[in-house]
Amino acid sequence: MTREQAAKVAAFLVAGGIGFLVDAGLLWVGLNTLELSALAARAISFTAAMLTTWVLNRSLAFASQRDRARGHGSELALYGLATLFSGAINIGLYLVVIEALGRGGIYPFIALAAGVGAGLVSNFLLYNFVVFRGSATRP
Repeated sequence: MTREQAAKVAAFLVAGGIGFLVDAGLLWVGLNTLELSALAARAISFTAAMLTTWVLNRSLAFASQRDRARGHGSELALYGLATLFSGAINIGLYLVVIEALGRGGIYPFIALAAGVGAGLVSNFLLYNFVVFRGSATRP
């Protein structure tokens, strides 16, 4: 792995870590303060995390390979579709773990971590080779 690739992966992980904190914080609020269903709380926290990571990934991890001709709206739409694809795995696993363990105590956060972990590789590959492919696929 080159130094450039390692820096990209590190920036992706930092963006994801910040997104995870947004996700977990809003999940806690949704479940414990707003008393939402597990799915409703996760939908809100997931959406906020996606917007957070889009801003961070486009300006940090994938800044050098973004297709500058693509507008913000179309880039966000493509990012959203890629994230939803990986998010289906993420949220599906979250719901399976919630069903198995329950929603009390730390269990929602174990479910959250399992879902996030499952979507990590899919997200990186889709962002790197589809969403921000501007110069990544050029010789």
